[in-house]
Amino acid sequence: MNRSEAPLIEMISLRPRFLRSVNLERDFHSKDAADGYLVTRGTLAALSLLSRGVNDPSYRAQCISGPYGSGKSALALFFAKLLEK
Repeated sequence: MNRSEAPLIEMISLRPRFLRSVNLERDFHSKDAADGYLVTRGTLAALSLLSRGVNDPSYRAQCISGPYGSGKSALALFFAKLLEK
């Protein structure tokens, strides 16, 4: 069997942290919960809105929406870890 015929599972490896979904309650107290989080332009826009709510009470209620698996909980965890510091 040559490389092009090898099953995909044999050609790809994932870090263990990407094998399960984020759970805010379970993961918040983990020291490395936000390690490796990739900050994108969308992340920066969302963080800007969320941080505005920290300083201005009229912006405290925010809605973050997106399809299943798009990273909403990971973003919330990352933001919480930023505030923790």
